[in-house]
Amino acid sequence: ALLYSAVFFILLVIVCGIYFFTSYYNFLNSHINSSRQLTKIISNQLDEMLDKVNAYEVRILESPDILEYIFDGASEQSVQKEWQFRDDLYSIVGYNYEFYHMNIVNLEDSTMHTFGESYYYMPYTVTPEIEEAVIAPTLELNGAKNIIPPSEPCLYAPREDVPVISLTRAFGRYPLAAKTAVIEIQIEVAALEDMISELFYTYDNADEQVIIFDKDCKPVYPSDLSESKIQYYASLDTDGHARFQSSVFDTGEIVTAQTSDDTDLTTMVITSESYIISNRLSYLLICGLFFITAFGLLMFTTYRLAGRISRPLTILKDRMSRLDLDRIDTDSELPDVSRSFSELDVLYQAYAKMQHRLKKSLDDAVESRTLTIHSQMMALQAQMDSHFLYNTLTIISIFAEDNDDSQVAVICIKLTQMLRYITEDISKDTTFALELAHTRNYTDLISIRFGDLISFRYQVSPELNRIRLPRLIIQPIVENCVKYSRKPDRILEISVQAWMQDNFWYVNITDNGDGFSQILL
Repeated sequence: ALLYSAVFFILLVIVCGIYFFTSYYNFLNSHINSSRQLTKIISNQLDEMLDKVNAYEVRILESPDILEYIFDGASEQSVQKEWQFRDDLYSIVGYNYEFYHMNIVNLEDSTMHTFGESYYYMPYTVTPEIEEAVIAPTLELNGAKNIIPPSEPCLYAPREDVPVISLTRAFGRYPLAAKTAVIEIQIEVAALEDMISELFYTYDNADEQVIIFDKDCKPVYPSDLSESKIQYYASLDTDGHARFQSSVFDTGEIVTAQTSDDTDLTTMVITSESYIISNRLSYLLICGLFFITAFGLLMFTTYRLAGRISRPLTILKDRMSRLDLDRIDTDSELPDVSRSFSELDVLYQAYAKMQHRLKKSLDDAVESRTLTIHSQMMALQAQMDSHFLYNTLTIISIFAEDNDDSQVAVICIKLTQMLRYITEDISKDTTFALELAHTRNYTDLISIRFGDLISFRYQVSPELNRIRLPRLIIQPIVENCVKYSRKPDRILEISVQAWMQDNFWYVNITDNGDGFSQILL
C-alpha cells in the first residue's frame, strides 16, 4: 500500500505540474495573441480616424470656390462671401463633422480662418516656435500630410487645456503653384481615448495600457508620456518577442506593437506584471486544490483496495513460483475470487488456461522440432541427389567425347550448366550476361532437338552484360514462345533483342506465331 501511495503521489505531482505549465503557457500565448489583435485593431482605428480627416482636407483643397475665397475673396471682408465659405465647408465635412477644430492660414497676407470651436477671420503672426514645429515641416512635404503630436504646438488652439492631434497640409492657389498656405484639422486626444476605452470594454482588456508615439518618438497618447518611457519601449524588439523584463522600471511586462505604414505611428499594448502574477497564482491555486483532493481520494481508495488485492495476488504468485515445466499441474483448482474483483477472476482463469496452453505448446514444440530435423535431412538428401546428377552428366559427356560423339557431349554440358543455374539460390540476383548465357543454353538444346524447324536470332548490346537483374526472367518467356507458337507445318522464328536507351534497358522477345486469341487475353 505504501508503494502504491508513493507511485500515486509522484504521478499526481507530475500531472499537476504538467497541467500548471501547460495551462499557464496556453494562457500566456492566448493573452499575447489577443493583445496583438487588439494592437492591430487600435492602430487600424486610428488610421481610419486620420484617413477621414485627410479626406476632408483633400476635398476642401479640391474646391475652387474655397481656394478663391482664401486667397482673394476673404480680403474683401464680405459677410455674404464669408457665409458662403462656411456653407462650402459644411457641404464637405457635414454638420456632424468628426473632428475638433480646423485652421487655415494664408501665409501670403498673414491671415487665418478658423472653423469648428470658433469662427474667425483674423490676422495671424507666425511665431518662431510655430514656424519650426508646424510651418517648416509641412511646407517641406510639398502638399503631403503631416501629423503633429499633442506635445508639439499647433497653428491655433481654441482651448489651451484640450490636447489635440493635428493633421496639416500645405497648398497653393493652384495644384502646381507654390505652397503659400497651410490647412490644419485637429482631433481631440479625448476622442482617441474614448475609442480605446470602447475597444477595451469590448475585448475585456481593462488591465492593459496603450501608448502611441510617432517616428520621432514624440508622444501621441497619452500626451504626457515621459521621454524615457518612450525611448525604452521604442528600443524593444517586439517582432519576435512579447515578454520583457524592464531594466528601467523594474517590472515584467507583455508588450505588443503595431506600426502603421500610412501614418508611421506606433501603437503598443502593455500588460503589467501584476496581471500576469495574479493569473499565475490562480493556476497554482487550482493545481493545489486538485492535488489535495485527488491525493486524498487515492489514499483512501488505495487503503481499501490493498487488502482485497494483495491476498489473491500472493496466492497466484506462490502457484507461479512452484510451476515446473517437467510437472505442470493442470488439475489443481484456484480459489474463487469472483466476488472480489472480476479482473482477478479473469487473471486466475488466464493462469489456468496458460497452464493448459503451456502443456500443449511443449508438445507442439517437440513435434515441430522433430519435423524440422526430418526436413533438414530431406534437404541434405536432395542436395546430395543434385550433385550426383551433375557428376553423372559430366561422366556421360566425357564418355561422349572419348567416343567422338561431340553432340552428346555438348548436350550434357549445356544441360549441366542449366541445372546448376536454376538450382542456385533464386533470391540472389545475377548479371545480364549469365541470364543470357542460360537462355542460349536452352535455345541451343531446342535447336538440337527440332533442327531446321526452329531458328533463334539474338541482337544484344554488349553494354548490358554487367547489369544486375533477377534470375529466370528471359528464358521462361522464350520457352513459352516455343511451347505455344511452334507448329509442324512451318519454321518457328524467335528473336531476342536487348538494348540501352536513356539509362533504361529494354528486352524485346518476338516470334512469328499466331498469338493468343482475344478470348484468352
